[in-house]
Amino acid sequence: MKTAPKIPRWSDDAGVAALVNDEFLEWERLDAMDAVVQVLPDIKESEIFASMEREAIAAAERGDFKPLAKILEQKNPLIKQLSGKFQLGEKARTILAERITGKDSGKRKRGRPKQSIEERYANTKVHGAAAELRDIQRVLRRHYPNEKKIRERAITVAAGRAGIRRKILENYLRSDRRLP
Repeated sequence: MKTAPKIPRWSDDAGVAALVNDEFLEWERLDAMDAVVQVLPDIKESEIFASMEREAIAAAERGDFKPLAKILEQKNPLIKQLSGKFQLGEKARTILAERITGKDSGKRKRGRPKQSIEERYANTKVHGAAAELRDIQRVLRRHYPNEKKIRERAITVAAGRAGIRRKILENYLRSDRRLP
């Protein structure tokens, strides 16, 4: 039986942020596993990792190295779980080595590729932080029902999770540039 995590004091900024991060990681892990099981109920972990690697290699060959980097980052709990058991294949390691040493410079077009509006929003940290704000407030209200200033603490936690300054997120929340 899983024991409930110890709830940090409201005044412990780092502890409250860690509590929210832990809940988000668990949600992401459960969502990822549910999505895979719903689509492919009998799939093996090695096949999941191989599929992720194939998609990352295809994106890297188009010049987008983010999916390949995400496999290496270990932030996603599913990737962390899978990469502990499996290693990248030879082609993926070759692409990474060429990228790091600069030997792949002639394979892609120069300049940044055009992005759709959805891609620009997805690649901008402040949009992600604003999207998480409501869920963070829900977590904080559940664990700290008697506390005031839940929104202010949620903004601080969301900005910290996104790696941006709190003021940037506050300004964005007040602006008219938000997604509908």
